[in-house]
Amino acid sequence: MNHTYKKACLVLLIFVFFISFKTFSNQKKNSVMIFAPSSLKDSLTEVLKVYESENKTNIKDVYLGTAQLAQQIKNGAEPDLFISANIEWMKHLEDRGLVLNKYRYTLLSNSLVAITSNENFQIKKKEYFKNIQNTFLNTKTRISLAMVDAVPAGIYAKEFFQNIGIWESIKFNVANSPNVRAALSFVSRRDLEYGVVYKSDALADKKVKIIYNLDPLLYSKVQYPITVLNEEKSTMHLYDFLKGKNTAVIFQKWGFIVKND
Repeated sequence: MNHTYKKACLVLLIFVFFISFKTFSNQKKNSVMIFAPSSLKDSLTEVLKVYESENKTNIKDVYLGTAQLAQQIKNGAEPDLFISANIEWMKHLEDRGLVLNKYRYTLLSNSLVAITSNENFQIKKKEYFKNIQNTFLNTKTRISLAMVDAVPAGIYAKEFFQNIGIWESIKFNVANSPNVRAALSFVSRRDLEYGVVYKSDALADKKVKIIYNLDPLLYSKVQYPITVLNEEKSTMHLYDFLKGKNTAVIFQKWGFIVKND
């Protein structure tokens, strides 16, 4: 009797383990996590909704500054896919063997613009914005940038101001934000007069006006490389989808530059 009972318990444990393993496997198979920079939030959210509607896959998307995302991966986070807002942070993870560099692909490009609030633009009038140096040297508030020593949008903006010769004059008048969307919001809410963000961000916020398109020859090329951290079927399926032509149309709508432009 005791032997029969033990045998039954063993069979039950094996059955429970098998069911649990299958459930875990299915959850893993049908769930994909992607880390992406804040500047992709609107466009990538739309893209992923299309993907989810066509595939029985649950997408977990996490949006932060690229530096924050890279640090999380260094600290042990394991998303399936990672999109960076610049090449250097991607190389930083590749050098440490934390992402699969053979799958690195330049998904998108972007550009920098200077912005102000709609209200400030109406008060000052279009004619006021003829000289970008004067605009930023004469602002009555601090200048809204993403963190100039860590966040790609801020790094590029600093590079631009250095190349037009006014960085030393304005560097102590900069409000550093943890990501480009935060920098955008300070201008959108009229807390600060001017800021520099990606063009895609400016187009997504109807409360701001683009006053200057920054010369792309005066800062490093803004690129968004994508890669994967594993070669699971669900990971690679989403990876291939993000590189597709239908996806490119959505990214273009949000102001990004895609390879087939």
